[in-house]
Amino acid sequence: MVCRFALVAVAASIFGCATTGLPEPEAPYLAVRGQRLLRDTGALEGGIVHTYVIWKRRGETAKITENRGDTNSRGGSTSWDQDDETYRLLTGRDAVEAIGRLERTLETTPTGHDRQGVYGYVMWPGPNCNSYTAGVLRRARISVDLPPSAVGKDWPDAIPHLLGFHASTTGLGLQLDVGILGLQVGLVEGVELHLLGSALGVALWPPALKLPFIGRIGLQ
Repeated sequence: MVCRFALVAVAASIFGCATTGLPEPEAPYLAVRGQRLLRDTGALEGGIVHTYVIWKRRGETAKITENRGDTNSRGGSTSWDQDDETYRLLTGRDAVEAIGRLERTLETTPTGHDRQGVYGYVMWPGPNCNSYTAGVLRRARISVDLPPSAVGKDWPDAIPHLLGFHASTTGLGLQLDVGILGLQVGLVEGVELHLLGSALGVALWPPALKLPFIGRIGLQ
């Protein structure tokens, strides 16, 4: 069990690929995670994911930030779900530094739910929970390659919801999104075409195809 945890933790912390069945790490930690919305039905293998950030300081309870449309948590208590996917895991000093940046970012993050707010909520194509997560991670400088099944992750948040040109969530690429169409190029994420909130492309590391509503096919 210890060896398995170590292997998946290394994969999640270095490469940002998705891992499941990961037990809660020892605090302090910060993790970028996703919950398959259709995992209980078995429909659309890979499914659409709802992404969120969970963190825990030593001696404290875990906290989470997410946007579920009717509620927008900015640090409420929660628990670790072992069935959820983990895309990035930071522990130790790296986690402490990232938590500090995240909490400072959340102090100034808009929480409006209407379409006029930077983090409003429209389930599809966006802005939605994944638009919120990507925006928070980008502003907190926490690098992660969110999966293509995180519909809405690339929704533009400038000139309200019409234009976005900025660094990718890994910090190693650039993306341009105009309304429902966009393009992303990066050293880790490879090349992605964005259409109607979904992503289609080829990842460079780990090598994989990125398919809408399915996710990654290739090395994890």
